[in-house]
Amino acid sequence: MSNKLDSIVINNPQRRTWGYRLRDITIVSATVSLWILFVTQTYLTVTSSNFLAEQAYVLQILKLTAIDFVAVFVILHVWVLYERVLFRLRLRAYRRSMEEQAAQPKLEAKPAEPQAIAHPKEISEYPQHEYATR
Repeated sequence: MSNKLDSIVINNPQRRTWGYRLRDITIVSATVSLWILFVTQTYLTVTSSNFLAEQAYVLQILKLTAIDFVAVFVILHVWVLYERVLFRLRLRAYRRSMEEQAAQPKLEAKPAEPQAIAHPKEISEYPQHEYATR
C-alpha cells in the first residue's frame, strides 16, 4: 500500500494563482529568516567572551530550549508512527470483517410466484352473459 495523501492535500486549481504563490513564498521566507536571525544571534552571543563570564544562566536556558526542541520533535514523530500503526490495524480489521462477510452464506430471495388475482366480475354468482340477458 503506497502512502497517498489525496484525501488530505487540497487540490484546488484556484489556489495556484500568483497571489497565493506570493503569499506562500512570503510566509516561508519570513519563517526561514526568523530562524536564521535566531541562530545567528545565539551564535554571536555564545561566542562572545563576556557572555560566558557574566551570564551563565542564559546557557542553561539555551540548553533547555534545545532539549525542549528535541523532545517535541521526538514526541511528534512517535505520534505519527502511532497513528500509522493504528491506521494499519483498523485497515486490517476492516479487511477481515469484509472477508468474513463475504465468506458467510448469502441468502438469495426467490422471485414471487404469480398469483391469480380475483376480479369482482369473476366472483359474482352469475356469469357475465346472464347480466346482459336480464
